[in-house]
Amino acid sequence: MYPIDELVYVEEIKAVTVKIEDSVAPTVLITGVAGGTTYGDSLDLEIAWEAIDSGSRVKSVTGTLDGEPVMSGTVQSLYKLALGEHTLTVTAVDNTGNQTVQTVKFSIETSTDDISALIDRFEAAGKLNGTGAAKLQERIAKVMVSEDKGRERDKKKLERFVETVNDPKIVSDAQVRTLLLRDLDALIAENGGTPES
Repeated sequence: MYPIDELVYVEEIKAVTVKIEDSVAPTVLITGVAGGTTYGDSLDLEIAWEAIDSGSRVKSVTGTLDGEPVMSGTVQSLYKLALGEHTLTVTAVDNTGNQTVQTVKFSIETSTDDISALIDRFEAAGKLNGTGAAKLQERIAKVMVSEDKGRERDKKKLERFVETVNDPKIVSDAQVRTLLLRDLDALIAENGGTPES
């Protein structure tokens, strides 16, 4: 007989399956962009999201901007997107397969203020030289004066701006030229004119 303090009791290992009852889909919170809002194309937006699920927990969260994958926390330079409407879609799935799809539609437009800000931005990035940037600012300032006086944008002033942008001595970077011409076309069309480029 063994003394009591030497007895060892070993219990067989047992497996227990626990089924989590979760019929509630995750909650998705999107920040940095608001549905139905129109933004100027000179802005940058830090678009981010978070998914919360108190039941079985979040398994995956994915985002797309106009159908292309995008990461949460991405700083999006709006001038790199087309003018018009855009769609951000975030999909969250929890560990039991419940899914939430959150969609935010927003728009991008341009203005003389946006064009002026983009000229400064491109100069700071080395895509425009100081002389070229100053000439462009001079041209856009003349269009702004017409706006400030409550008159329609002067077609001649916009045409001169287009000529200035098309001068390779002033705008040598093809991407900058294309972008500025796109924005000018939008301003001209907005005022019932025919785009120049």
